Amino acid sequence: GALINMGGQLVGINTAIYSRSGGSIGIGFAIPSNMVRAFADAAKAGRDFFERPYIGAEFEAVTPQIAESLGLKSPAGALVSSVEESGPAAKAGLKPGDVVQSLNGTTVESIEALDYRMATLSIGTSASFAVLFSLPVDAAALQAHRAYYDLTAKSIEAGNNITTVSGKLAYEITGSTCEGYAVSYRVANRIVFTEGGPQVSDTQLTTWESGDGLEFNLTQKQFIDSKLSSESRIKVTKDTETLPGQGEITTGKPRQFTIPGAAIFPTRFQEKLIKAASKGESRDVSLVYEGSEEEKPLRVISFIGSKRPESGIPEKIGGEMSKAPVWPMSVSYYLDEAKSDAQPVYQASFLMLENGITTDLVLDYGTYVLDGKLTKLELLKDSKCP
Repeated sequence: GALINMGGQLVGINTAIYSRSGGSIGIGFAIPSNMVRAFADAAKAGRDFFERPYIGAEFEAVTPQIAESLGLKSPAGALVSSVEESGPAAKAGLKPGDVVQSLNGTTVESIEALDYRMATLSIGTSASFAVLFSLPVDAAALQAHRAYYDLTAKSIEAGNNITTVSGKLAYEITGSTCEGYAVSYRVANRIVFTEGGPQVSDTQLTTWESGDGLEFNLTQKQFIDSKLSSESRIKVTKDTETLPGQGEITTGKPRQFTIPGAAIFPTRFQEKLIKAASKGESRDVSLVYEGSEEEKPLRVISFIGSKRPESGIPEKIGGEMSKAPVWPMSVSYYLDEAKSDAQPVYQASFLMLENGITTDLVLDYGTYVLDGKLTKLELLKDSKCP
C-alpha cells in the first residue's frame, strides 16, 4: 500500500514489515516514491523492463583514511575508480581518483546514495555533479636509508579465527636515477589463531629498478614457520615509458606476459607521489606493476593530505628528520579489472617526508590492520650521478 507523510504526500510504496505480533506494529520497509516513479515512467512508455541510466563510470567508497588525507570532515562521497573511454563520464572530464560530492545539488553521502540518485534520473537527461578533481604529476628524488618498524595490531576483523598479530618490518633503499634503485623489504608477522595456535609469516623481497623506469627485477620469498612457502622471480622491461612492457616469470612454470604501457614501477610511483605532494595536489591515480599479483598490474588510488610542519619522528631516532615536514598519504591497491564494489587488495596510510622516508604506518590487510612505529632510522650514503 501507499506510504503517506503528514502532509498527505506519497513518499513510498510499502513492501514488507517486521513485526513480532504479525500485525501492523513494527518496522516497515518501502520503495521510495522517486524510484517507483522511474519504473512507472518506463511502463507508461510501453517498456516491459526498467533501464538504469548509464554514466560510464564505476565508483567505490571514500574510506576514513582517504577522507582524512583529503581534509574532509567525514568519509562521504563516491570515489571514481574507473571511467569507460568515450562514455558520458569521460566526455564530461571525470577521471579515476575524482570524488563525486553531490548530484543535482543533493549531497552524495555514499556509493549507495549515488546509485539511488542516478537510478531515479530519466534516460537521456543531463545531471550536474560537484566533484573534487585529481591531477597528473611528474617525478622526484629519494634518500638512501634503512628503516625499522615495530608492528602491532590496530584492529582485527571479528570471526576470522585470529586472536592477535604483531611483527617487525625492515626497509632499505639505495641507488640513484643514474645507476637505478635497489630495495630490500622484509616483514615478519606472528599471528596467533584462536584455533591452531601461533604462526610466523616472513616475507622477504628484493627489487632493482632502473633509474629511467624501464626495467624492473623482483625476487620474493614467503616463509611460514621458517619453511619456504612460495618464491617468485620476475623481470620486466619496457622499450619506452609509454609502450607495453614484456615480463617473464622464471619460477614455478615459467611464462611470459605483457604489462600496459601506462604501468609504472614502484620506485617511479613513489617519486610521483612526492612530486604530487610538493605541488600541493591531493590525489593520484596510477597503474603500478610491483609483482605481488605476478603478471597483473594494480590500479593504485592515492590521497595526499595537507603538508604538516614536522614529522613527529623522535629526535633520538630521526635527528634532523624529526623537524622535517611530512604529508599524510593513503594508498589503496586494486586489481585493474576489479568491479566497482571490489575491496582493495591492500591499503596503507603513512606520513611521508619529501625524501621518501615514511613514518606512522597503518597497514590494512583486510582481515587485520597493523600500526607501524618507526623505531630505528639509518641514513645511507647517497649515490650521486656523475
